[in-house]
Amino acid sequence: MKLPKADNLEDPRPAASRRRRPALELSTEDPELTAAATARRDAENAVYKWRGKVLPYPFSIARETLFYSLRVAAGAPSFQSLMTQQMAFLGDALRILFLCSHAPEQFEHLRSDPMQFIHAIEKWGDTNVTRDENVELVTLAWKIFNDSNVTAAQPVPRDGNSVGE
Repeated sequence: MKLPKADNLEDPRPAASRRRRPALELSTEDPELTAAATARRDAENAVYKWRGKVLPYPFSIARETLFYSLRVAAGAPSFQSLMTQQMAFLGDALRILFLCSHAPEQFEHLRSDPMQFIHAIEKWGDTNVTRDENVELVTLAWKIFNDSNVTAAQPVPRDGNSVGE
């Protein structure tokens, strides 16, 4: 199966099926809570672009899980070491860009062989990402990765009712 070039990215899903959450109501009572709610809203509504094109697929929990599996298979450095060597995240950045650029059907056949999957991502990267774009790629991938880890607040139970009742 041929994978699309990075400059031809389009969201193939109908607009109605794209994930968008309702706007969060912000409380002005507590500045920390307001800042956290704003960060969540911004992360949940973020649109990520590569070469001016919107990445068509979100860094969903399934993609994040696959990303971690591929990190292990690739022998990627620990996240702690990435704090002092930002460009060590380049391989991870390429994996994130690839996963957010392709429909699951386009890489499903690679899942059973992580090393073949990694090779396909690297080959795709050699074709679609130039050395001049490395810093931009790492910056974008960190943004996507960090935004995916912003959690939504859970409602506080009222009147003795538990959440979900």
